[in-house]
Amino acid sequence: MQYSASSFVRGYRKIAEPLLSIKKHKVEINSIFPEKASHSTHAEDKTEEILFDWPIRQLRQFLNYFHFLQNGKLQYYILYGMLFIGLLTGVPLVIHLCELFVNFLNKF
Repeated sequence: MQYSASSFVRGYRKIAEPLLSIKKHKVEINSIFPEKASHSTHAEDKTEEILFDWPIRQLRQFLNYFHFLQNGKLQYYILYGMLFIGLLTGVPLVIHLCELFVNFLNKF
C-alpha cells in the first residue's frame, strides 16, 4: 500500500471541508481488473473566487460586447483610426460652437 500526501491530510481535510470548496473527481473501480482509475482533489479558495475570479468574469463578459471590432480586416482598422481622429478633432469643435451659441444667447 502506498501512502500519499492526501492520505496523511485526509482527517484535516474532512474537518476543513465545509470552509473550503473542495472538489473531488473520482472514477470508481467496477471490476476485478480495472482498466483505468483516477482520483483527484482540488481545493478552491473562496477569497480568490470572490475578489479575482468573479470580477474577471464580469470584465470578460463586458469586453465580449466589443468583440466585433477585432474582425481582422485592415480596411476596418483604417476606418476605426480615421473615426478616432475625426472624433478627436470634431468633439472639441462642437463644444466650442455650443459655447459660442450659449454666449450669443446670453447677450439678449
